[in-house]
This record gives sequence, structure tokens and C-alpha cells, in this order.
Amino acid sequence: MPPQLLIQTRLGIQVQELTPNLNDALNLRQDLKGLVINEMMPEALFVSHKENWRDVIKRGDIIMKVNGQDVKSTQELANWLANSRSGQSLEFLVLCFEH
Repeated sequence: MPPQLLIQTRLGIQVQELTPNLNDALNLRQDLKGLVINEMMPEALFVSHKENWRDVIKRGDIIMKVNGQDVKSTQELANWLANSRSGQSLEFLVLCFEH
């Protein structure tokens, strides 16, 4: 399954890798790495577990780490999701902005 489709199906979000141009556009430090959440899918369109994290993260927030490891690409996030088992928890570090 393509990384973006796996992320959308499992988490209900679409993400984009931070680049120097995107960091400029978002007024972020140039050395900041991660995945910016650019779309939140309606719960009806993905595997919903009624997770409360969807009440916390929003469009524009940045996923920085999964289980303590830096996440810099959609492929890295997709690998974490693909290698997780049903019921297994993953810890995300997300830079949240005031919305």
C-alpha cells in the first residue's frame, strides 16, 4: 500500500514532509524536520477507533517523532504503521499550534 494511503487509512490524516520552502511559508525554523498535517479526514472515511487524539491535533500541526524516533518522511511513518499490530500503541510527539 502506498505510504500516503496507509497513513490516511490508519490515522485519518494526510501529511506532507517539511521542506525548506514549506518551513519558510509556515514561518518555521529551517532545520525543523517532520510531517505537517495538511488534512484531517472525516472519521467515516478511515478505520475509526474513536481515538481522543483527533480532538487534540489539527491541520497545521507537525508530527516530529514516533516512539521516540525522528520521523522525517511519509515512508518512515508508514513503516511504523505497517509494522504495528492491532491494539498496539504508538507514541507520537506532535508540535501543536494554537488553532
